[in-house]
Amino acid sequence: MFLKLDRIEKGLRSVDVLAYFVDTAGRSDSVNVEKTFLTRIGNDDYIPVGLIQRDYSGNAVLVELPQESMSGNWRLWVSMTSIEESSKKGAVA
Repeated sequence: MFLKLDRIEKGLRSVDVLAYFVDTAGRSDSVNVEKTFLTRIGNDDYIPVGLIQRDYSGNAVLVELPQESMSGNWRLWVSMTSIEESSKKGAVA
């Protein structure tokens, strides 16, 4: 499962990026990950996340991030529209 990114910026090391995303409350957060974590699907970049729970009534998914976010979160609720189930729509970056 993959979480769609809002934007990507230079990371802490030359092999890293800061990957930004938005939760269901509209708050922006980011994780520092290696560039190899990125997956390109169509014109968008994604990072892998773990599925914890689906809330179909709220159209949201609770996901676990690959690393602790800059705000200290490991898990967050995101919109189902921000999720791709697999990377088959595009190639891995």
